[in-house]
Amino acid sequence: MNTKDAIRYTLIDLMEETGTTGSELADAVSVSKQSVSAWRTGKSSIDIENIPAICKYFGISIDEFFGSAKEKQPSVPESNLTPDEQQLVDLYRKLDADSAALLLSMAAKLAVASEKDGEDAGRPVETRTLDAVR
Repeated sequence: MNTKDAIRYTLIDLMEETGTTGSELADAVSVSKQSVSAWRTGKSSIDIENIPAICKYFGISIDEFFGSAKEKQPSVPESNLTPDEQQLVDLYRKLDADSAALLLSMAAKLAVASEKDGEDAGRPVETRTLDAVR
């Protein structure tokens, strides 16, 4: 599940737990009922400017709101991962979106460099790895 869906499900859960209707939330956040409906169905994402008002309405912090969203992300079955792989997954999940994108880009470049190891057998691994991430 991606972050957008996790946030959507957090909103749905909060609304269901409190019995909040789309109209009530729309009034509290100063958006249209159609906007709340689109957030719930996944047709659009919640604008970042609306998050503080949503959190205030439900009486939770922004950290709690996003913490709930992170908890909704499925876990990778640990039995399939080595300890190093699990550590990478755990660290990745702590990253913000920009850092995660940067890490994925770097990992892709490192993977390409690893595939080229046979071609660059004469160069030290450190040099090849640094060239790959540049």
